[in-house]
Amino acid sequence: MAEGATDDEVHAATVAYSRLFRSTLGGPPDGWRREISLRNGVAISPRDAVDCITEGGGKRTRMFVGALREAITDKLHKKAKCEPVNVIEVGSGPYAPVALAMWAFFEPCQIRFTLIDIHLPSAQTLSDLIVLLGKSVGASIRVLCQDGLEIGLEHGENPYDIALAEVTGPALRREPQVQAFVALSHILDQEEGVMIPDSIQLTATLPPLFGVAAQLRFFEISLKNAREFVSTGHHTTLKISFSPTAGSDQVSNLSSVIGAHLRLYRAWELTEGDSQITLSLPHLCSITHRSEPHEVGPYALAFGYRTGPDPGPFCHVTANLHHPPALPVQEVMEAGTWTAAAAEGDCAARFFWKERAAMRHLCEHTLVQPAL
Repeated sequence: MAEGATDDEVHAATVAYSRLFRSTLGGPPDGWRREISLRNGVAISPRDAVDCITEGGGKRTRMFVGALREAITDKLHKKAKCEPVNVIEVGSGPYAPVALAMWAFFEPCQIRFTLIDIHLPSAQTLSDLIVLLGKSVGASIRVLCQDGLEIGLEHGENPYDIALAEVTGPALRREPQVQAFVALSHILDQEEGVMIPDSIQLTATLPPLFGVAAQLRFFEISLKNAREFVSTGHHTTLKISFSPTAGSDQVSNLSSVIGAHLRLYRAWELTEGDSQITLSLPHLCSITHRSEPHEVGPYALAFGYRTGPDPGPFCHVTANLHHPPALPVQEVMEAGTWTAAAAEGDCAARFFWKERAAMRHLCEHTLVQPAL
């Protein structure tokens, strides 16, 4: 999977990589189709985890492999000659394809891996695979069968240099990627720790109510804000208010399109269409009418992210408010996202929608601290 490889070459390489595991270990054992429900999402089945190797034409695997390789290389440059890079991966699956690919680039003495998967068949298969790799490799790998979101440092254990978590579904739905950020942030080196992905952003593309659609970035999780992130509940991270022009039809079925962007490490990233996890998905906004349904009134939209057993983005619309904030457009700014710095108070950014040559109504974006 060289950096200059074509898409076809990447796909062929990841297919061959997956077949290598399958042919070495035989057919999938019993229990490979079972998902496990967690407090903060779903651990997908081992079979689905294996399918992720070739998902997106293999680009997903290529990007994660490239990101981890570069992160380990950077760490080795800062380490003493005989000091290994300490890496942890949660949700490794039965083959841990990203982690095990590192033995093509580094010596066993340069890396120490902790690989975690909650599925017993995955942990057993992975342990069998490591035995086949030989004692020198096996001595550098620890396999744990447990919930990776509950991991902590043992007494006297040094923090990890790199944490890898590839446990995300489209638009951060179902799988516990956000909670993985939170859990792993506490066992990484506080000064120099690296998280892969480095950050995940969610965007919402709104319908062209005023003649042009608007794309807004409304949520971001990264190592910078994960340590302050509240682990449960609904986090409203973006509010928008607007008033239709006179004679406009009432909004009765408002939907948005939610997309994701993963920055893995440095230039390694997954953008729209690169993988299933970055596919844009339609999202119907729930609407509450607070006065007579025939009235054409202003609207307030709230975007955010919910954590818990069924994680994912949400959008709620309150229609026909009696006293909307309606101001003329004064300035144009990009919409922001919630970060730890915003927790100190409300921040605001403004943008406008333009229909033909006329300025329309102000949309106010308020960054709110997630409720405790």
